[in-house]
Amino acid sequence: MSDSLMDGSKVRVLNVINDCNRQYLGFDLGRSLPAPRVTRALDDFIDFHGKLIPIYNGPEYAGHHMLPWAKDKKIEMQFIQPGKPMQNSCIERFNRTYRTEVLDAHLSRACKRYTP
Repeated sequence: MSDSLMDGSKVRVLNVINDCNRQYLGFDLGRSLPAPRVTRALDDFIDFHGKLIPIYNGPEYAGHHMLPWAKDKKIEMQFIQPGKPMQNSCIERFNRTYRTEVLDAHLSRACKRYTP
């Protein structure tokens, strides 16, 4: 998801949730989240929580970096159909709550990674 900082610049948030038990695993926050950074963050989550099966949608997750990474980790990429957010309703609901309870409630000045 993305939002704006006080100075108007964009910030992106990668939220990671276990879809089976809806456990929040953590997030990565930055001005941009290219595929190498996403895979580095997912490697950290895998090291801490065990193997994940991410469900993503979007060209940044189907690129030349992400697909070989997933194959190397033996992770099956399951993409939701475009225009069908209900296929990924758990993260959609979480992102809505995250936006209203965190991003809209606080003015952000800096970006850093946080894992609970």
